Amino acid sequence: MAVRGCLVRDHRAVRELANAAIDRHSNRRGSAQVAHIPSDLFDRRAEADEASTVHVPKAAARTVLTCRRSITYRPPIKTSQVTAAISISLYYDAKRDRRLNDVENRRLDAIVAEFGKSAEIERHAASGKGLNWESFTLYDADGLRDGKVLAGATKLPDNKAFAVHQGARHWVDCLNRIRREVLADALWSVQIDDKALLWDDKSGWHDEASDGLASLWLGCLLSAPFRLFAR
Repeated sequence: MAVRGCLVRDHRAVRELANAAIDRHSNRRGSAQVAHIPSDLFDRRAEADEASTVHVPKAAARTVLTCRRSITYRPPIKTSQVTAAISISLYYDAKRDRRLNDVENRRLDAIVAEFGKSAEIERHAASGKGLNWESFTLYDADGLRDGKVLAGATKLPDNKAFAVHQGARHWVDCLNRIRREVLADALWSVQIDDKALLWDDKSGWHDEASDGLASLWLGCLLSAPFRLFAR
């Protein structure tokens, strides 16, 4: 693109108009003739303009990359829709060099039936009342490995304040009976999630804080579910 010092549209017309004006001025004033504009004046000016032209380089073409992301609108979550989600389970297994015999299996079934929560489970399913118990679970003995003769896991209730502690106390009592009456000679492992319980011949399974489940009780007291249901 060229930028010129002046714009000359028609050299000849401009020169003729200028010379005519000079003639009229000379005739009116009676003054000496004023030299006419040379015919090549505008050509010389055009050449000078061309020589003084500033050439601006054409801008290089650029590729502009744009990024568009689609965002799906989601309405704000109401506070009343936020509930505490917690899932704590009791894990247990026992190892020894021989499997349970028929007498031991019958005794095991009797203890599990005595501690069963079938009625409470059905009541909660029908009406929503009470704790959300789940059945005491034992894995199939034929699928056990590494010397295990008994193993299982049971989810603890969690829908009310102290429900976790109440469920743990109940099923730990069940495991105390199973260990004492069925598998006293086995090597046991009992955990509440990743927290291992300790065994005492007098008080049974307990946490490291006491001869009961004191730390679990304290955990329930400080837990989000307790704060939620205690409001």
